[in-house]
Amino acid sequence: MADISSKQIFEAFADKGRDFVFEIKPSNLFQKILQKANISPKIKTLNVKPIRLGVRGICSTYINQVSFDKYSNNTVFKAGTLLAEHETENIIMFLAYVLWNEEATPPLWLIKCIRRMDQQAIDELILFAFESLGTQGFLNSIISMTGVSLQPVEIIAPEK
Repeated sequence: MADISSKQIFEAFADKGRDFVFEIKPSNLFQKILQKANISPKIKTLNVKPIRLGVRGICSTYINQVSFDKYSNNTVFKAGTLLAEHETENIIMFLAYVLWNEEATPPLWLIKCIRRMDQQAIDELILFAFESLGTQGFLNSIISMTGVSLQPVEIIAPEK
């Protein structure tokens, strides 16, 4: 079991966040005009705090609903199109909850922004989301509390 330094403990309780900056794509001509006139913002910055336990649980329900098994017997292209057709809403809600980081439903403007993101922005957001979840740290805390290891136990047979 790894020793935890006082610095790591302090950082765990410090509610410092990370900024995620994304472009707000206009959904119609009126919004496009408002952005050109600098009335409506073109970019938005959300300061995402370390994930809360309740939000982690909500995010898990959305990710666990995504089933990759039913797509594994297809070509990569077919699997990708089927995944997009059937699982997009779960992925959008997962990403929205990570960014919003509240147990309350994320606001509609955030969900719409995620829906309008291009693939590069989605890739960045997915990477950001998984870094924000800090799954390894969460698993380490469970292991520390329970004394259970997720690593296979190495058994050394006695020599004869």
